[in-house]
Amino acid sequence: MAKRVEYPILSRRKSTPSLLGQNTKVDEKLLSDVVHKIKNGLGAIGGFAALLERDIKTDDPRRRLVQRIQDGVEKVNNIVVDLMTLARTVEPSFKEIQLSSLIKEAWENTLGEEEGRAPGFPFHFDSLNNQSKLIADSQMIRKMVFHVIQFIDLMGGRIESIKINSRLKNKVKIEFIFIDHVFDKNGFQDIFDLMNECEPVEARLSLAIVYKIVQIHRGKAFVSSLASNQKVLTIQLPKGY
Repeated sequence: MAKRVEYPILSRRKSTPSLLGQNTKVDEKLLSDVVHKIKNGLGAIGGFAALLERDIKTDDPRRRLVQRIQDGVEKVNNIVVDLMTLARTVEPSFKEIQLSSLIKEAWENTLGEEEGRAPGFPFHFDSLNNQSKLIADSQMIRKMVFHVIQFIDLMGGRIESIKINSRLKNKVKIEFIFIDHVFDKNGFQDIFDLMNECEPVEARLSLAIVYKIVQIHRGKAFVSSLASNQKVLTIQLPKGY
């Protein structure tokens, strides 16, 4: 049997203080204004690039440079949106959800357009009649699944399966099993190492968003080593908030 090594996500480290002491409302207003300014600038750059692309012939090699500008604008815009998601205060809307259906939907929405990756993904259920109900914010859970998938993909990993176990007494367990060579190679010991040191920065942002959503739901999460290059990101959520 493969040795199981666990790296806890939740730790007793002190939380990061607000930029302006306890005045989080000022922090969020400032952040929102800055993000708005950045997005306006990105929109202008993207608009000018689109005009250039329209005026350049299809076979002109300069067209590739314009497309790279547009790709760069989209990439930076996504980072800004993720940063805003991470930093702002959220008011969750808790209600009963069917977790397995929601995760399947999130998977297909994220990767459904990529041939060979979805649908038909090998989900595994250990629950009564595949029912995995719990009290949670459905939009946040969708976002959590998206960012788990994005984190693993950005780290160069490949998801093999997603296991959902709702037979536990008071919680539901979700396991994202994936192939990865980064954890052991770089000596990462826990999720805080990953959030502080892994590359690219987009992966760190995605993992931080996953961590935030798990905390909001009073859940737990950890990464385990199943084999030399096989890892599992486990998320445990209480059935009732």
